[in-house]
Amino acid sequence: MIDYVKTVVYSKPLAHRLSEHPLWPKEETKGTRAGHLTIKRISQSGRIEIQGSLHYYRHNHNWNDFTYPELVETIDEITSKLEIEPQQAILANLEFGVNLPLYFDPSDFLKDLILYKDEPFRRITASSGQKGICMAATKNNYWIKIYEKEKHLRILRFEVHYRKMNALNQLEITTLADLIKIDKLALLGKLLLDCWSEVILIELLDLTLLSEPERKQYKRAINPREWLTLNRKQRCDLRRKYHVLIDKYTGGGRKKEFEQMLRDKWKQLMQKGTTGNVLTDSNYPKTGNILTDPKEPAKEHFDHLGKGVKCSQRTLCPITGWDISHQQKGSKFVSAKTVEQHPDLAEELGNGRRLHRRKHQDISEAERLAKRVRNKDSNPRNNRRRTVRRKYGNVAQLTLIPLEEIFSEETKNYLAYFKGRK
Repeated sequence: MIDYVKTVVYSKPLAHRLSEHPLWPKEETKGTRAGHLTIKRISQSGRIEIQGSLHYYRHNHNWNDFTYPELVETIDEITSKLEIEPQQAILANLEFGVNLPLYFDPSDFLKDLILYKDEPFRRITASSGQKGICMAATKNNYWIKIYEKEKHLRILRFEVHYRKMNALNQLEITTLADLIKIDKLALLGKLLLDCWSEVILIELLDLTLLSEPERKQYKRAINPREWLTLNRKQRCDLRRKYHVLIDKYTGGGRKKEFEQMLRDKWKQLMQKGTTGNVLTDSNYPKTGNILTDPKEPAKEHFDHLGKGVKCSQRTLCPITGWDISHQQKGSKFVSAKTVEQHPDLAEELGNGRRLHRRKHQDISEAERLAKRVRNKDSNPRNNRRRTVRRKYGNVAQLTLIPLEEIFSEETKNYLAYFKGRK
């Protein structure tokens, strides 16, 4: 289930305590993160980075199952040692997946992986040091890996690693506290299945059963180089035709079988035992939350600066995950003042930013970085509005058009947002 995490905690007392007597060793070599939790960085501002595998921390290895009750106990133990609430540990990286015992040798299965969305699978060296095959596909904010976890045990690992949390933050998965909520774990399971649905896998068919057009279509689809020559629309068209062909002659093939194994395993890992709810429906809905869990009573906790001021509610910036409870009431994003007061935050926001001259040269660097955060939220809406206006005219005039006939659900949401605006 949940494996590697990187968390950020803001607390000057905790930073002082860890610098004097660390609970876990500071990271010294690249390979230490898988063996135990490590303290990566402690800054004078009270920012502490802790990373490692929760699964490995619990079992001293991570080739077996890591269940929901074990996850809850592990997070409780870690936060108790740190003397913090789980809500204070903000997620900066998250890796989740499942280990699947197979009845067949996974080598051929892994070699038949072609494409994830528009990214070809490439063979890499597994971080665990195993000699088995490891295939990976990398996107901007995350990557997926499928590899032999334990070659002699025939265990196949499928995992997704988010190195930027924007997408998960939109699902309100921001802290360690969210990882012990059944509905959030169900969403992660849905993400896992969605990632697998975008994978192109070579399925073996009897060519003598195929018509000549079907045979040509099949040979195109199982040629990895063919996919690299196609644009997005052509890839979608070939993917659809290939899946129709596979469903017709194999009933879904190995991909559908593997999907069911993923679904069943995630359902099994999410079981809470005799005292809690169980994921009873193996068919995940396409949208919305999957399960609801009784709300826990609100807990008091110390503010992120560790000043000892108790607060009953905590506000996080949806883009950066930064605690902005101390800002003006009604604030949604980190302010220029917050950026200016925290060099670590300014450093994170400045990474990857173009250095050449830009607009708004008269504002400070902190104001520029705070504006950049706000733009990440507003730009998608504004870009969609410009696209709609370019195609259909002013948004205010679109009320006479049957929206359900020409717009997707996402576009209609944007139109509703801008309704009555110029």
